[in-house]
Amino acid sequence: MSQSRIGASSRHALASLHISATGTFAMASKHLEVQNIHRVRKRPRSIGIRRSRRLEQAAKQHAIHPVHHLPSPPSEHPLQARKRKFSHDTSHVSVAEPLQKKSRKRKTTGPHHQDEAGSDDQYGLDVRWDEYFGSWPVNIAEQSMSVREPRAVKRSYTPSRSNSYSQRVRDGDSPAAWTRKHEEKMEEVGLFMTADRTQATITDECQRLCDRLLEAEYSMPESPAYHPDRLAKVLRRVRFRNESRVVRDVMPIVVPSPELLHIDGHAEVDNICEAMNAEWTQCDTLCGPRPKPDFVGGISATEFTKEEKEKLQLSHTSACPNLFPENMYFPFLICEVKGSDRPIEEAERQAMHSASIAIRAVIELFRKVSATAEVHQKVLAFSVTHNHSMVMIFAHFATIDGEKTSFYRRLVHLNRFAEDLEFTTWAKAYKIVRAIYEHFAPQHIHRIRSVLSRMRSPTLASFATQLGIDEDSQASILDQSSSQEDGGFKKPSLPSVTRLQEENDNLRNRLLELLKNQQVEASQQREEQHAQRVLIEKQLAQQKEESREQKLMMEKQLAQQKEESREQKLMMEKQLAQQKEESREQKLMMEKQLAQQKEESREQKLMMEKQLAQQKEESREQKLMMEKQLAQQKEESREQKLMMEKQLAQQQDIISLFKTSNAT
Repeated sequence: MSQSRIGASSRHALASLHISATGTFAMASKHLEVQNIHRVRKRPRSIGIRRSRRLEQAAKQHAIHPVHHLPSPPSEHPLQARKRKFSHDTSHVSVAEPLQKKSRKRKTTGPHHQDEAGSDDQYGLDVRWDEYFGSWPVNIAEQSMSVREPRAVKRSYTPSRSNSYSQRVRDGDSPAAWTRKHEEKMEEVGLFMTADRTQATITDECQRLCDRLLEAEYSMPESPAYHPDRLAKVLRRVRFRNESRVVRDVMPIVVPSPELLHIDGHAEVDNICEAMNAEWTQCDTLCGPRPKPDFVGGISATEFTKEEKEKLQLSHTSACPNLFPENMYFPFLICEVKGSDRPIEEAERQAMHSASIAIRAVIELFRKVSATAEVHQKVLAFSVTHNHSMVMIFAHFATIDGEKTSFYRRLVHLNRFAEDLEFTTWAKAYKIVRAIYEHFAPQHIHRIRSVLSRMRSPTLASFATQLGIDEDSQASILDQSSSQEDGGFKKPSLPSVTRLQEENDNLRNRLLELLKNQQVEASQQREEQHAQRVLIEKQLAQQKEESREQKLMMEKQLAQQKEESREQKLMMEKQLAQQKEESREQKLMMEKQLAQQKEESREQKLMMEKQLAQQKEESREQKLMMEKQLAQQKEESREQKLMMEKQLAQQQDIISLFKTSNAT
């Protein structure tokens, strides 16, 4: 806890030092702008010659202390004004105070106008700025601001007939966009869509990121639009529809909108913005027309501080674009959609081209601080391509070899709606995109902000530029004042210019004094840091002492625990011996009971054998008795049979007698 407080105090001290330095330079720049805000503006040609109050005062001073030794011509015969053109550029002259103008009458040559002319007649004519310098100075405040803080100027891009890709296709110089031959052209410029894994690999960290994206689980929205039955009906309807229908009905199920997710309460996607069907007009293409993805997600402008935005604006070029449509920085998710009338390979080529441009912007930003090794073989963007029946998700990365950059992709997920509607895998693409928002986007933002922290502060750059402008302005003024000649005498340099030089010198001295004060404050801050470092070391020593005491206490507690564990071990061994003795007695008792049971079973067996023998004897006697009874029954039945035969013979005799008697 103490170490965290110490680290926080150190970071606070460093932040205070940085803020103090930045604030000092900002105050100096602001003071310079305030001093230079008033400028001499070019007067209209239609207005007559006007006399300046400051020029009148300067003329009076020159009347007392002339700046040249040649006498001025008499005022009653004034010289005619002659216009001169000088090669010196007076656009950098810095005016400290405004030249107050007041209306006055034109000067005439009559004697009754001598008093009206004033003391400027000592030069023989009115001093006119436009005649003296050849032109009125421009607004130096705007020019100095543009030099100190150059901004990326937005220019509308209108491709010429010779430079447009469609014209080159018509002329036969380039293949048709997004065709098979165009893919071959993409490989020539370093965009490889079918590279072997041995040819280009990603880092282990990025591989773990891809695995984490595949393993991520999110609950699907409860909206009826995400029901499988409804999705099946939608897929059947859009099968023969155009690309717009697929974008409207199918893409929200595959690629959820980060802004709508934030509206629904998912605060983790607040740093992501999106754009749909917006052309990337501020970037150079790699191979083909300018990208115009169906959907693109990138870093929101609200995620960067004002200083970081200024650094991005200073480094923005068409070859290294930072700002994309819809106020988006560094897109990292591109989605391309095709209808049933176009092959999905075209969407893959479009997504590959757009993702490579987005990756190139990140690489060029790291190249400015010589840190391209940090993005070598790192996944910097993802692309989603789908139609009405299938969806593919790719991870895009690049390999850097000096100034040569090659772009590759790797398949992360592939599924088909028609085959996966019966299962839950049809929602896998939705979950992967949600995981990209939650896991990849924060890492990507941290990566960009880390490289911005290593870039030079625009405040320091503008301050150094301003000092350079002041020195150049003074040199230009001195050159102009030394080159004014007219016939037999040299025109005097304007007192206002001399005064401007003095004011600029004073201003630069004040700025140098501010810098000196800032250096003193920095040394004081260094001393404070040294004191804080001593305090931190003291606190660390105290922490070490506390940790040593804690270590001794822990060792003592460990010894006590060992003693307690030894006693517990002895008690357990005693209990184990008792349990063994009890188990031995139980074993003997069980053996005795088993012997008794065996004896009882043997006696029961003998008794059963005896009973069985008795039963056998009884059954034998019963068998003999039954055989005897059977023999008796047979004898009785034989006797009954003989008796019946005898009776039958008697009946036959009676019948025969009866027949004989009847016959007679």
